[in-house]
Amino acid sequence: MNPPRHVPPLIPALVALALVLIQAGIGGARLVEALPAFIVLSAAGLATVLMRRTALVVPRWYCLAAAVLFAGYIMVRALTSPVEMLARPDLFTALAALVIYLVTAIYLGGVGLRSKLLLVLMLFAVVQICVAIWQFKDQANFMPQPWIFRPDYGYKGSGFFISPNHFATLLGMLGILSLSICCWGRVGLSARAFAFYGFIVCLTGAALTGSRGGYYSIGAGLLVFTLISIFLARRFNRPHFFGLAIATALVLTAIVGATLNVVVRSEVYEKRLRHVRDPGGKAQMLAGVALLQHCLNPAFGTGAGTFLYYGRQFRPPLVQSDPQHAHNDSLELLAEYGWTGLALAGVFLFTHCVAAIGGIRRVLSQKLKPTLSAASNELALILGAFSALSLALVHSLGDFTFHLPALALLAAFLFGILANPTVEIATRRQHRPAPWWLAGFVPAAALALLVASLWRWPGELLAQRARLALRDHDEPRALDLARRATARDPANADAHYYAGEALHYLALSETNPARARALREEAVAAFTSGLAAFPQDVRLLLKLGRTLDDLGQPEAAGAIFQRALAAAPASGIVQASVGLHCHRRGELGKAGSFYRDAQALGESQLSAAGLSDLERDRTIVRANDAFADFLPDPPLLLE
Repeated sequence: MNPPRHVPPLIPALVALALVLIQAGIGGARLVEALPAFIVLSAAGLATVLMRRTALVVPRWYCLAAAVLFAGYIMVRALTSPVEMLARPDLFTALAALVIYLVTAIYLGGVGLRSKLLLVLMLFAVVQICVAIWQFKDQANFMPQPWIFRPDYGYKGSGFFISPNHFATLLGMLGILSLSICCWGRVGLSARAFAFYGFIVCLTGAALTGSRGGYYSIGAGLLVFTLISIFLARRFNRPHFFGLAIATALVLTAIVGATLNVVVRSEVYEKRLRHVRDPGGKAQMLAGVALLQHCLNPAFGTGAGTFLYYGRQFRPPLVQSDPQHAHNDSLELLAEYGWTGLALAGVFLFTHCVAAIGGIRRVLSQKLKPTLSAASNELALILGAFSALSLALVHSLGDFTFHLPALALLAAFLFGILANPTVEIATRRQHRPAPWWLAGFVPAAALALLVASLWRWPGELLAQRARLALRDHDEPRALDLARRATARDPANADAHYYAGEALHYLALSETNPARARALREEAVAAFTSGLAAFPQDVRLLLKLGRTLDDLGQPEAAGAIFQRALAAAPASGIVQASVGLHCHRRGELGKAGSFYRDAQALGESQLSAAGLSDLERDRTIVRANDAFADFLPDPPLLLE
């Protein structure tokens, strides 16, 4: 008996739209870019109330329990974290991932619905690959979103994402899913050919990213897929089947190798492929930082998002780029959520591996062997999802894969497939109406996501607009938007930062000294308010110290700069900023020491200018001292 196909088309359509929106929004790298997708996803969850009386196959109870416990712990720990603004991304991503997981596992059980969702994602991936070709061909930092600044990656495509590494992971996951459908799906020749085309296009796009982690992880995912496929092929014991599979694998290897040979001809790519292994990479250097952070609270971690400032505090001198993540999701999970979070993650992965293995055995015993068939759409989805998730897990060992909402949601969708892998061949006993608590849990979680997203979106959007106005040197508009953002969301330290910076630049252009001083005093208030929300923010500390120096308050500025040194002792820009503070106070010896330390850490702009000015100032001092020897004695004071 097949389950009723009464799934309203609105639900899968909204899920597909949410997955596309979050990829188009730079993968949700900023919360403001992810919130529209979260709102659409919450609408999909709320739409499940239309299916309360629809029969379905309840997913494996142990998978549901592990998912709810893991996501629930992440959300509770995020709510109890020390810096609310830093914890928001984890809180929203965990809640959104739980919604899409439950919707997929409980309501989108049909193979046809799941395949159509993957088709939508594949078509959008082709669009992104076209963008990546443009970025690669012209070595252009072009982004389809005109308000997004893309760092200079050279010959590396990233599509709608900012990071080529994450784009490579996305393409690798979708490519393996396409390959699984091509090899194991019970589909027609045209569909099989399109799936094969999708696999080749995704691998070609991944090659354009130049991502070392992407190459490693795609290789690992393909290895998992190949090993399981060989095992399954031998189980069928059909004439010529195993030989045909090997021949197909060889043809695929030849095609992929030829494609890579064409793509990587450039000198830049040849160099990158020659140096795929990077023992001195950021992931290795930050691993020790995460372990040091973990020691602060081994059981429950230091809280969501706290690696941002502990990474700055504990990082080695060789890491000068801002260590926003540990570049190892497992270690960052250990540092921020402790052994409790890591154990729950392990249970979650284990239960879904058990479900996937059970699903494959069930397909073999109940569907393929009785029909003497060697193809199954269910088997293709299970094997593809398992291999794609293996790829993502390998990539997460050298990057912050699951901290990007787009990849986290895609992974949650695939985990939902594994939690309920064989709905098409379930027995009559398993088809039953959803329990009231399960039918109500999904819309309840979706409602919480909707309310939280609508509550935070206006403040986040205003802060984003303030940032863009400040980037475009429209300080009055930036100040107005930032003040509106802080009024709606006082805990948003970024909005306070934008307000303070706008006031600083307005003071620089002000010709009235009294008015300029008043603007600087307002900037001090803005930076101080931001530090109340995020006390360890190095940006706010440096800007506040600079503004206090501008106001002629060197003692207060010195105390702030000491806090900045404690927050990021191995930062070149902090050392140079403290050097400038000492320079302005006339402490030339200290200034030179800080400038030289900054240069030793790789900072080359502020410290170089400071040392040049310092030499000029020392020359002036020496000249004044020499001239003082020729000055007449002061006249005697007459009594």
